[in-house]
Amino acid sequence: MNIPKDEIDMYKARLTTTFASLKQINNYDEWMQKSIPIENGLGKLRCICELHANDDDIIGMLALWRDQATTFRDGFKVTFEGTKRWLRDRLLDVPDRILFLVMDSQDHPVGHMGFDRSLNDDCILNFDNLIRGVRRAPPEIMTEAAKAMFAWATDAIRPRSIMSTPVMGHNINSIRFHKFIGFKLVDKKAREKKDPAAEDEYDLTFTYDPDSPQNL
Repeated sequence: MNIPKDEIDMYKARLTTTFASLKQINNYDEWMQKSIPIENGLGKLRCICELHANDDDIIGMLALWRDQATTFRDGFKVTFEGTKRWLRDRLLDVPDRILFLVMDSQDHPVGHMGFDRSLNDDCILNFDNLIRGVRRAPPEIMTEAAKAMFAWATDAIRPRSIMSTPVMGHNINSIRFHKFIGFKLVDKKAREKKDPAAEDEYDLTFTYDPDSPQNL
């Protein structure tokens, strides 16, 4: 992909300034004002920011969700302190990473999603960190939240495309989710087997085109 350097530079500048402006929020009123509405009155998206760096309730909730999401992590032990360090070192201090809480219509957090590893010369945003933390939430809220986040990012950052973080081949629910909201499979790579007797496993990568008519 041959993208002019000035377009790459402008994409990176928009990304870093947009993400930083949300992640540096440390005032509750500003945090509420910077919400991204989800269609059909289902709720809002709100960025995890400096306001939450020492918020034990939010950190504990994130730790619980990460611990329950067995298809999301890869064998590490989830702890409160580890999640607090992750929030600082792997989220707030990373310029091309952002995470949004999905809030329902009653303003209760029910999941999260965001972008990661997106400072690249291909101008591609990487969709990442998708977790549905509350099973009783409206079934369509995560789908509509993703569409709202993509629309916001397309307008604010103007990427060439949005890619998924590789999805494990056995994660049927995640594969269905990605396809339902407009992602298309673009790559399939075999994972290295830890057990020679195990069935083949693959990582699947999907792409979402912000300019595709069905996604507008």
